Formats: sequence, C-alpha cells, structure tokens
Amino acid sequence: DESAYIVADMMEDPNASYFPRKPHRYNGHKFAVKTGTTNDSKDGWLMGYSTQYAAGVWVGYHNRQVELSGFMEVMTEPIWGGWMRRVHDN
Repeated sequence: DESAYIVADMMEDPNASYFPRKPHRYNGHKFAVKTGTTNDSKDGWLMGYSTQYAAGVWVGYHNRQVELSGFMEVMTEPIWGGWMRRVHDN
C-alpha cells in the first residue's frame, strides 16, 4: 500500500513532470500520468487515472513504417487531457 501511494503521488505531481502543459490538476481532481515511447519513435502512449477514471491514448501508424516526429507528450496529452477534463466536468 505504501509503495503504491508513493508512486501515485509522484505521477500526480506536476513539478515532477516535464510536460509543457501540466495535465495533473483539473477542477479539484488530481490526475496521475505516465508516458512511453518505443525506442525507434514509431509509437507512443500516455496512460493516466484519477480516483474516478482511467484512460490511455496510443499514437502511431498501424504498419509501423512511419516514424513520428516530435515529443509523444505533445501528441498524446491533448487527446488524453481533453477526454479526462471532459468526463470530470460534471
């Protein structure tokens, strides 16, 4: 229990994140966020949760023949963050 609390606390901390736009707080809710990118930069994902919802976003090409350019956080956060903010509005 203690380890899970510590990891979740780090994932919810906007100061521990290098996101250009901090998606960790919204309307009184805290969001834990984790990203990932394949070594060849062909896929990226963002997973996150609040006490109410969990959601994940994947960006990439289905045939893996196209390498994405840019930071995965910039590509995934608007999708994930938009959805999380919307479901937490009410």
